[in-house]
Amino acid sequence: MKRRLLLVVLLMGGLLLCACAQHDTVAEPEKTFEERLLDGAQPLAENITGEEPRKLSLESVHYGSFSSPSAQELCALFKYESTVHVEGLDRTLAVIYTVEDLKVVASKDLQGDDVQVEYLPSPEGTEVIFCLLSATYHGFTSYYPALFAIEETRWETLAVSLPALNESDRCYLAGQTVLRVDAQDTCETYTWNGETGDFEVRT
Repeated sequence: MKRRLLLVVLLMGGLLLCACAQHDTVAEPEKTFEERLLDGAQPLAENITGEEPRKLSLESVHYGSFSSPSAQELCALFKYESTVHVEGLDRTLAVIYTVEDLKVVASKDLQGDDVQVEYLPSPEGTEVIFCLLSATYHGFTSYYPALFAIEETRWETLAVSLPALNESDRCYLAGQTVLRVDAQDTCETYTWNGETGDFEVRT
């Protein structure tokens, strides 16, 4: 009788231990697509305000081939939260990932009070990234166009044939077209040519 009672106690204890072990090893809920992107981007967020940590929010995702014509990649744009004017009120982190496993390929910090990004076809069969950044001080806005290509794990700056901007000029990005308006409200239009890999004046 005692032996049977001992066996029952041991059996009950074993079942209890198994139940506890199963409870401790409950699988964590699978992360969302946005959470996985943020996991790759968050360590790349540069801190120049002294606040820890800097928070990011996902703004957009664009699928394309950036590092090579056959690459399956995406570019995610993240906005910094709680920005200050010294770093640009629209400060943006751009991150290139592989589509297959969302591994980070390359990243670029873009600082400005207004950050606009457009993806443009290149003669090499990849996409290049055009950025129009602007900063406003004492009511005057300055514009900074920049063109980038992804070379392995780097954002490489490319030459862009847009005219130098005067202090009174205004600049706008409309798809693959850049509009330059001078102080006399004369507008010049420059449209991207994917075959030559440059902007050309539209006449």
